[in-house]
Formats: sequence, structure tokens, C-alpha cells
Amino acid sequence: MKWLRFILTSFFANKEAKEGANRSFWNVLLQLFMTLIILTAFFSAGYIYSFSTHYVKASEFKTMTDNAFANATIEDRINLKFYKDEDKNTKIVTLDNSFNEDTSIVVNTFEDPTSKYKVNDYNLIVDTRSSTNAFVDVTDCVSYTNSKDTTDVLTADEYRASGSKKNYTVALDFADKPLVLADLSDAKIDEYATWVETYIGTLNDEDKSNSWADIKAVKDSNRPGYNELVYKEYIGDYYSINVVPTVQTYYQYKFAVLDETNNYKYTNYLLLTDSWCLVSFTNDKGINITFDGYYTDIDDGLMLFNFNTKDDITSIKNNVDTLVAGAFNSVAGYKALYTGISILRFMLYIIVALIVLGLFVFCICKIRRRRYGETYVGSFKIVSSFLMMSSALAGILTMIASFFLANEIAFSLGAWSLLGIISIRTFVLIICEEIAFKKNPLRDNVETVADNGETGATPELAPLNITSSDNGVKVIKNDKVSEDDDEKMEFM
Repeated sequence: MKWLRFILTSFFANKEAKEGANRSFWNVLLQLFMTLIILTAFFSAGYIYSFSTHYVKASEFKTMTDNAFANATIEDRINLKFYKDEDKNTKIVTLDNSFNEDTSIVVNTFEDPTSKYKVNDYNLIVDTRSSTNAFVDVTDCVSYTNSKDTTDVLTADEYRASGSKKNYTVALDFADKPLVLADLSDAKIDEYATWVETYIGTLNDEDKSNSWADIKAVKDSNRPGYNELVYKEYIGDYYSINVVPTVQTYYQYKFAVLDETNNYKYTNYLLLTDSWCLVSFTNDKGINITFDGYYTDIDDGLMLFNFNTKDDITSIKNNVDTLVAGAFNSVAGYKALYTGISILRFMLYIIVALIVLGLFVFCICKIRRRRYGETYVGSFKIVSSFLMMSSALAGILTMIASFFLANEIAFSLGAWSLLGIISIRTFVLIICEEIAFKKNPLRDNVETVADNGETGATPELAPLNITSSDNGVKVIKNDKVSEDDDEKMEFM
């Protein structure tokens, strides 16, 4: 019970905090671990539970989605249907053209700024082509740059022949590349197959040879499947990449990117592919929310509208809200994990702060001859005892701030306020102890001289032994204090 009382009340009571100097160092590790847990819980809760508040106030974003999905003119609407693809084992979305035969398979207001779907400077992309075999042209999109010399850039052929591939970074750059479907004509595929056959023959790799033999075996029975497999093998081998870029890869590399300031390069848009989406809106308070997600939390078979609900605008808008909320919820767990990792990285600053504040307490105690921090390790453990409750206060502050500030700002506010709270609590400890010592110079079994030069003893001190010395100085020795703590005071 005493240990539990120390853990829970050390932040509020100096007496309990000072006990930390004599307790196990395991308490410091416990405080650090609990700080990680508490901050992750509060920071994640603030981000997740504040989303609906921000989304409700995203009027311009809602105007754009209403125009695209809940337009008063049925022919101008984009209708979506969600279902589980058993082959891919994931929830996907497809266009439903029951009410609009002319709906394009691709809507992209970034490339067509005059589109009727571009509203309030918000962009819309709807591209439900297959994320597994709707390929994009990667010609001139793959670069191989020497990490030690950025001017050293190789071609695909030079990179394959290079003997020091570990020094090069392979990157995809679709910044200025138009979106096109890969040419999968039989003649072109046969050219790719010939190249792959020759390349694999130079590798002396039995596993790869067997894999290529399996691909060739399906040529006669399944030509479309064969074409796809050959194309993937060719692109992977020729450009030395593990993932063959599809339309979804294109959008991920094009729009889900950060700028030089570590902020999203593009904002204010909705991007929907067959199995992944990217949502970005700025609410009426100027707070931007950007996230990517999946359709896993959306009911199988859901349509934005059907023959029964085509005239129910409210129902359609609610289904759009379900889409956005479902995408957000699908990655909430990943967001909590990412938050925990970010806090774990911030732990270095927390530990440095504890080291500095512990040193500060130790120096004050040495200068002022205070026993509660007479060792540096003890001072460090005292300061560390404030950590868990400080993290709880910082977490609550961040969770509240998340409803009024952008997530990145709320995170920074909470992280740095934690250090501020610990610092303030440390100064409070020192100030309160100095006030207490001024009232009672003999507290904590260490006798000192009061400001007026008078000496005294507290009831809890052991009897004092007074001896004489030749130079007229009396040595006052407390039996509870070690020889190193003897103090000399001259009697007037």
C-alpha cells in the first residue's frame, strides 16, 4: 500500500515524492512505461473522438460530395456499390451505372479542372479500375540514385548490371507521368516473355526458373492470366522492383505524399479507388483533416442509392457519411500504433528533461545543503516520480485540444506541455522545500544555520554531542548523521 500511495500521490505531495530517492530504480522504468501507455491512449482518443466534430463542420467538403453523389439530377450522380471480393479477400467498391449509362469509369478533377464535379476548389477522383491488374506505364518513372552521390543516377539496364546495388536507392516518380493502361496485347506480351526467358537464363536461380515454368504452363489455357503474369514478371525483373505499379500505386505516389515541411502536399479532395481511399477536408474553423483508409467497416452490399432510395437525398448523404466515417475507422488502430511510435521517439526528449531536472535538483541540494537530493541518482528518481501524473494531465490537455486544433498541433502541444508540467512541478518542489527549511532549519535530520544566525533542533533529531576544540570552535554532531555530514558552527 505504501508503494501504491507513493506512485499515485508523489506528484501531489513533496513528502511522498522525496521517498523516491530511496526507492528502487524500477519505479523510474515503470513511470516511463506508464507515460507511453497514458499518452498513447489520450492522444489517440483525442484524434479518434474529435473526428466527428471536425467532419460535421466540413461544409465545403460536404457540398462537393453532395454535388457528386446526392445531386438533385440523378444523371449527374455517381453511384457506388460496396461488396466483398472473395478472390482478393477484401471489401471493394465499384461504380453502379443503373441510373447513368454515361458515367465515366474515371473522374479526375485534378486533370480536368472544368469538370462538373469540381466544387469549392475541392477535387474528386473516382477510379474503380482493378488495383491488381489496371497497370500504369512506368517508362522513365523509375530512378536509381546513388545514396552517397546524388548526381550518380543509373538507367534500368545499368542498375541490373551494377555490382554495388546496395549503394543505390530505387524510387518511383509519377509527378509528371500521365495515367495510362499498360499495353497488354498478345504481341507485346510475347516480346516481354522472350526478354524474361533470356534474363532468367542468366541468373542460375532454380526457384525463379521453376516459377517462370509455372507461368508458361498457363499460356494456352488462360491467355489473359498469362499476359498479366508475364507483364508483372517483366516489369519486376526489368526495373528491379517488387511491386508492379497499378492505378492505385499511381494515386498513392501522386497524392498521398508529404512536402518539405512534412505536411500533406495536396489537401481538400476525395480520392476513391476500388479498395483504398484518401480523404482530405478543411472544416469551417480552418482545421485540415487528411487520412487514407479502406472499406472494411462498410456493410457488404451497401449502395449510395438504389431504386427505392433514389429520391431520398437524406439517405444518400447519410451513406456518404458512412463511407467517410468507415474509411476513418478502418485505420483508427493503425493511427493509435503510429501515435505510440511517435511518442516512443519523443521519449528521448523526456529522458533528457529528467536528466537535466534531476541535475538541477541535485545542484540546489548541494548548494543549500538539503538532504532530500543529496545524491544525483536520488534527485533523478524524485523528478521521475512526477512523470506518470504529468503525462495524464498532458494527455487530458491534448484530448481536449484535439477538438479545437489540428491533430499535429494538438500532438505537439501535449508532448511539450508534458515537459513543462514536469519542470513546473520540480520548481514547486524546490520552492516549497526552501520555504519549509526557512521555517524549520533542522528538518530532515540536517541541522543548518537560520538566516538570523540562531541554531536549534527539531524534536525528531537524536541528542547532540558537543565537544571542544583548541581553536574555540564547537562541533555539533548528530548521531543520525554520518561523519561526512558533521557541521561546524562558531558560538558567538
